[in-house]
Amino acid sequence: MLLLLIVLLFSLLLLSYVLNKYELLAPSSLFTASIFFGVVWAYMYRDEWSLNLHDNTFWVIIGGVFTFIIVALFTNELFSFEKESKNTVRSFEPIETWKLLIIVLIELFTIVYSIHEVRIISPAGSLPESISLYRAQSLSNSGNFDTSLPRVLNLLRTFTDAAGYFFGFVIVKRWAQKKKLDFFSLLIVFF
Repeated sequence: MLLLLIVLLFSLLLLSYVLNKYELLAPSSLFTASIFFGVVWAYMYRDEWSLNLHDNTFWVIIGGVFTFIIVALFTNELFSFEKESKNTVRSFEPIETWKLLIIVLIELFTIVYSIHEVRIISPAGSLPESISLYRAQSLSNSGNFDTSLPRVLNLLRTFTDAAGYFFGFVIVKRWAQKKKLDFFSLLIVFF
C-alpha cells in the first residue's frame, strides 16, 4: 500500500509541476513534494517502525494532496488576473531579524515543551525510549493510555509546521532572486 501511495504521490507531484507551468516553487508542488518525501522515508523504515498503512489513511493523504493542488491552482488563477491588471513584479522584502528571532524562540519552546510532555506521558530511561514508548502507546488500541498532548502544545506544533513550510518557500524565493540565504529562516525550517 505504501508503494502504491509513493507512485500516486509522484504522479500528483508531476501533475502539479506541469499544471503550475513548470514552477518548482509553486505551493502545491512544494506541499506535494514534502508529503512524497515523507512517505518515501516511511517506506524505507516500514519494517523497523512496523508501519501498516490503513485504507482510510491512504485515501486521506491522496485526497488531501489532490484537494490542495486543485485549491492552489484555483487560487493562482484567481490572483493571476489581478497580477496581469497591475502589471508589476513584486520584489522580495526581507522579514525583520527580531521577528525571525521570535519565531525561532517559539519553535525552541515548542520543542522543549513537546519533549517535556512526551516524557511525562511516557516515562522511560532516555528520550528516544520515551518517544518510542509514546508512539507505541498512541498506536495501541487498548485505550489504557491517555496520549493526548495539551491543546496549547498542539497549536504551537501546528504553528511550527506552518512556519517551516512558509520559510522554506521564503528561502528558495530569496535564493532565486538574490542568491542569499538567511540564517534565521534556515533555523526556522530546521526546527
